[in-house]
Amino acid sequence: MTNTRRSRSPPPRQQKTHISVAVIAALKALSGDAKRRKNTQILDRNAERNFQRTLHASQPSLADASDDESLITVSDVADSPATTFWNTIHHLSPKSAKTLIRGWGPFSSREKRPREEESEERSAAKRIREEIVLHPGMSLPVSFHPLLHELHSFGVYIPLSLFTPSNLELITSSAVTLVTRKLNPLVQGHKHLDVLDTAAFESTLPHGEWLRASRNYVLFIETAAGLDSHEARRWHQHFGHLDSVEDGVTHHPAVLATDIRLRKRYSTTPFQFDAAFYAHEFDSAKHTLALKNLDEKWNSSTSSGHGRVSGAGGSGGAGPSNSNNSNGGGGAGAGRSGTPPFQQGNGGDASAAACLICA
Repeated sequence: MTNTRRSRSPPPRQQKTHISVAVIAALKALSGDAKRRKNTQILDRNAERNFQRTLHASQPSLADASDDESLITVSDVADSPATTFWNTIHHLSPKSAKTLIRGWGPFSSREKRPREEESEERSAAKRIREEIVLHPGMSLPVSFHPLLHELHSFGVYIPLSLFTPSNLELITSSAVTLVTRKLNPLVQGHKHLDVLDTAAFESTLPHGEWLRASRNYVLFIETAAGLDSHEARRWHQHFGHLDSVEDGVTHHPAVLATDIRLRKRYSTTPFQFDAAFYAHEFDSAKHTLALKNLDEKWNSSTSSGHGRVSGAGGSGGAGPSNSNNSNGGGGAGAGRSGTPPFQQGNGGDASAAACLICA
């Protein structure tokens, strides 16, 4: 009977492994340290199972244990320092993790870095600044400070006056003392960015300065975006068209207004170069400036005319009105200077108008 029971006992169970793709992927994604910790836990559970099976063998009434768990495969390649660092962070309290992050590697401030590291940085910076050879008659090559590259990278409108030789030299030599302003972050939640305050450099450029600044601007774009880049070709077309307008020196105010208007528009919404569109914008600028000049002349002439009228009347030597004046005067006496404040009359002819503005 005993032999029959033994022959009918179930066969040994096959050891099971993880068959879930998600579980396998999650285990593979663990770091080496995390896998080793899990293997330590698995070994402890397997030891408990072995003890339970020993008890069951001596006392069949006790429950048997399940099969042993398989260990997780651990690669021989060590984890990177960054991986080890973040694995350590997950096991710390929020306050301790924050303190550790502040003092680690790229998150630490310059004040907390070793003096040896700072001296190495200074030495490297000195090695980078190699001397150049200059001969009589040669000028220093144009250089562009990183402050200008930051403005270009963040899409900030750059006044052309920044690229005059004097301002380029000022930015390079006095960059640490120049005024900056905060730029709204491009991504919500990020910190504000400090960029050069370009308002201090806004100015009206004469024609010669505008030409030099425009050439430096194109050279800067070639340096920042590439010599054969689309952006460099775009600004070659922009300044080439404006520089080739007829009577450019005479119409320089309109050229300058067109340049500023189109570059500001491009900084917000880039658009393709079109010669007809540029010609229309230039004609519009000329028309606007012509109307402005007429308004200024009219206001100036009107103010001058009113001044003469106010000086003519009142006391202070104004003679009595004489309608029978031999010269046919308009009835106004001489002013304080002894000269008539208005032009001579028309002999009583009401149809002939007197021009007060031209008086």
